[in-house]
Order: sequence, then structure tokens, then C-alpha cells
Amino acid sequence: MFKQYLTLGVSAGLISAIVSCLFAYLFNHNLLDFSNVLPYWKIIAIDVSFSLIAIGIYYGLSFLSTRFFKVIFNFLFAFSSIASVLLPITAQLPNFEFPEFYPTFAIPLHLIFSVIFLALSSILIKDEK
Repeated sequence: MFKQYLTLGVSAGLISAIVSCLFAYLFNHNLLDFSNVLPYWKIIAIDVSFSLIAIGIYYGLSFLSTRFFKVIFNFLFAFSSIASVLLPITAQLPNFEFPEFYPTFAIPLHLIFSVIFLALSSILIKDEK
């Protein structure tokens, strides 16, 4: 049972890190370069660490109830990722040419991990009956 959760955590962390870095690369080369504000190594570290934290909570709650904990966890997880969008909206970037474009760069990065995690959780975690 723990292997399913570990597989979910590792795969969600790696896939979201790859997708986030690809998004950052395309954004930095086509629109504005925010690589000095948010480098790729920070994006990878954030996605992998959030993956480990989320899977730890998900696995810990799995002992309570199968259906109920998933619904509560998914709502709280989605709400927290949407609420975390306030961080880049209120961020101050002094000494940058166009700081008003930073939210358009950072907001998708906040949502990529939660979308991938929630999509993979329904595929990789099987209900035990």
C-alpha cells in the first residue's frame, strides 16, 4: 500500500517539475525573463518538496477512511493551491523592468502541481475494500 503512495509522490513531483520548468523556459524565452527571480533549481526543489509533504499527509490520512479522507483532502489541497496564488499577486519585485507581469508567470506554477497530483492520485491509488 505504501508503494502506491510513494509512486504517486515521486511521479507527481517529477512530472510537475518537468512541466513547470518547461513552462518557465518557454515563458522566459518568449515573453519576459524571470530566471533571476525564480531559477529552475528553485522550481524543481519546490515541486519535489511539496510532493513529499503532500504525499505524507495523504498517506497519514489514508488510515482514517477511504472515501471521506480523499474528498476532504482534495478540497483542502485544491483550496490551498488556489489560495497560494495570493503570494505572487502581492509580491514586490524592485529593480525589475516589468514587475506587473510576474503574477502571469508565477500563478500557473502554483496550479501545475495540484492539477498533476490530483489527476495522478485517481489513477495510482486504488481503493482497498
